[in-house]
Amino acid sequence: RHESEGKKRKTLHLFDQNSLINRDLRSCSFDSFEPVDASQNEIKQQSIQFAEHFSLEAPGNLLYYGQPGVGKSHLATSTLKAIMEKGYTGLFISVPMLLTKLKSTFHKKSEHTEADILSMIERVDCLVLDDIGAEFGTDQRGSWAIQKIFEVVDSRLGKHTIFTTNLKGVTLKAKVGERSFSRIMYRTKTLSIRGGDYRARPIKTEKEMTL
Repeated sequence: RHESEGKKRKTLHLFDQNSLINRDLRSCSFDSFEPVDASQNEIKQQSIQFAEHFSLEAPGNLLYYGQPGVGKSHLATSTLKAIMEKGYTGLFISVPMLLTKLKSTFHKKSEHTEADILSMIERVDCLVLDDIGAEFGTDQRGSWAIQKIFEVVDSRLGKHTIFTTNLKGVTLKAKVGERSFSRIMYRTKTLSIRGGDYRARPIKTEKEMTL
């Protein structure tokens, strides 16, 4: 769909002001993702296609699975940014950071309420939930986390969500609970990145990048 430059700027502002994202990921794009092997290149191409065919009328999800360092978060960010370039709204949410943010709303002086945060997450056209399953346990705190994640993924049914995780299906299910896992996998395409450690690749110098 066609969107004005003003609308694009507004969607990027929403991303910049409200995403819970590592600083290093903010500058990620498809152009800056340099695959270290065929597996990563294949996933990159599938990610580009997902962004190109993005439509609110045909909701579908992605789940990037792989060991730490293979480029899951980079590709998820790049996909979201490509979608936002088309004028759609989007947020990148690190799940561990989200849980910390929700806990901060318990204080009376909190700028936002839990309902404010969850409502914003529910409304965006495309949401990235990064590192899902990373901080869930079996204690009381873990049960609270599981409930919060269920509320998020349940509110996203019928909308586009992109997940990243280091956990295999059985382990992820045990961590987030059966209800959340069922919703995570609904209309979801799993992209398994094997490859080498993307973060361990040699860093090019400015001169090498211009050659």
